[in-house]
Amino acid sequence: MLVVSDHGMADASSERLIILDDYISRMDDIYINGSGSHVQFDFKKNQDEYAEAFPEELEGISHCQSWKKDEIPERFHFVNGNTGDYLLLADEGWFITTRSKMDESPFILEGMHGYDPKIPNMQGIFYAVGANIMEGIQIPKFENIHIYPLICRLLDIAPYDGREDMPQGNILVLEKILIKDRNK
Repeated sequence: MLVVSDHGMADASSERLIILDDYISRMDDIYINGSGSHVQFDFKKNQDEYAEAFPEELEGISHCQSWKKDEIPERFHFVNGNTGDYLLLADEGWFITTRSKMDESPFILEGMHGYDPKIPNMQGIFYAVGANIMEGIQIPKFENIHIYPLICRLLDIAPYDGREDMPQGNILVLEKILIKDRNK
């Protein structure tokens, strides 16, 4: 049996809101995708001169870090065809939103995820128990992508291989929890 969470959680509060309208001068010239621990920004057409000034505005937002799409840290596993021109990531416990979203509904959240994965509160849990799993050991933290090949090994099935969209993961990361040669 495996017990796994996909992420951790951090406390959220209406006292730790980042209202984008307070920092971004031309809200109508950008698309804002999302709210919460992180948001993405894309420019509307013909905004080249604003695109040059925009990184400075992002740098002025307190309790956040920002990156241009091609500078987003690899550990986020975030860059793909849907990624915006810029990513804004709040510090743990802070919540990014806009005035219009706050007008639509009051802030009632008490917890949030999606912050930097290096933050201890963002890390999930992993418990494994069974006939082929060693008892009483603790292992170093790892990314959840490595659970897939472990499940394949435990079920004695071949993992997907050779496909562009095949699951990632390496059995070597979790192989140390398996009992080897159980019948010897």
